[in-house]
Amino acid sequence: MIRFNYHPSPFERFLDDTPAVALFERLRVPLAIIAAALLGVAGTWSVETQRMAQLEAQRATLQVRLHATAAGDDRAQRLLADVTRLRAVRERIAAGRRDVIVATNTIASIGNDLPPQTWLTALGSTPAGDWTIGGRSTRVGEIGTMLRRVQSLDRGATARLISIAATGRAGRILDFVIGWERRP
Repeated sequence: MIRFNYHPSPFERFLDDTPAVALFERLRVPLAIIAAALLGVAGTWSVETQRMAQLEAQRATLQVRLHATAAGDDRAQRLLADVTRLRAVRERIAAGRRDVIVATNTIASIGNDLPPQTWLTALGSTPAGDWTIGGRSTRVGEIGTMLRRVQSLDRGATARLISIAATGRAGRILDFVIGWERRP
């Protein structure tokens, strides 16, 4: 079946009236411009595609570095926490050593200043620095002397007689307990 076009377009009439060589001459400049534009677009697209690939590779590298930095940051935070904890332990140990030296000197001082006919039977302390000193004596006056000497060891503490009891044969031996408390 043959089809007839009863309403030809102006473009078809132009093509029918124009020989092919003349048509080529007329379309050469626009076709060259279109070809140059297509080559420019293709070149730009190729350059931008390469640039995007480079940026993607750079982003991947930076992302790896970011994850490594985050892991390093977490590790640094843990190390800082460990350093803080170890410094606190070191300070507690140093304080314990100082307290041991102070306690040893205090015990030696109490032992060196015992009144005659007085001896220690017990000695105790608390972490707060409070002491209890138990002992025996033959006279009440010597227990008072002992109490004054303990008080004179540390002006920042309060010494007081906690208990006194007569024991032994005919109540001649006096058991005593002196409390020595640090003031806040």
